[in-house]
Amino acid sequence: MQKYIIRLFVFFLLFVFSCDSVSDLFNPKNPRISDNGLMVSADRISPLDTVNAWISATNPIAGPMYYHWSVNGGRYLEPANKDTVRWAAPIKGGLYELKVVVSNDKASAPEAKRQVNVISSEAPVVDIREPPADSYFVLAQQVRVKAHAEHENGISSVSFFVQDSLISKQDGNNSGDYYFTLTLQPAMVGQTTLTVQARSVNQNAPAGSDQVTIKVGGIIPGKNGN
Repeated sequence: MQKYIIRLFVFFLLFVFSCDSVSDLFNPKNPRISDNGLMVSADRISPLDTVNAWISATNPIAGPMYYHWSVNGGRYLEPANKDTVRWAAPIKGGLYELKVVVSNDKASAPEAKRQVNVISSEAPVVDIREPPADSYFVLAQQVRVKAHAEHENGISSVSFFVQDSLISKQDGNNSGDYYFTLTLQPAMVGQTTLTVQARSVNQNAPAGSDQVTIKVGGIIPGKNGN
């Protein structure tokens, strides 16, 4: 038992003297980040836009602090080793995470992070899934149109056209399926083109679209066509 206590005491002394002082055990020397964390001038931007990012920290010891910035896309403009930097967004839209580690000559603070949403300039992907191309219908029949619209930043609006005439428009939200109902009119007899067009949250981006052509007969269901 006595040998165990001696060994424990020796281990404690080695641990204590491995620190610069006993106070290091109770007074951490890493920089202290403000409650605001990593801040940005805007968190929703267009491709190639530039935002300011900054971090506020205090140093518990005398001496300089160091700032190591990283990001999963785009680039920081020089100088990129200060408490405030400028980040240039890439051309591709999506969520990008800005990160910074603040340190001094003794220790580092936990990594601070902030996400910025770059609103893509690419057109949404649109796919008309109902009705199939070249489907046959008859006059006065109701046709359900199902279209899938997808974009990494979400969908702003989805519009439905028949022969280039706007029939209906829906507000968008997330990527997903959108539905429209069409009652076939006499002017649609023959070849009729259905088009669905979607726009992303970035209104400066081009619209995405898809279209199918259906065949409409002139016989009204339940009639002999006379």
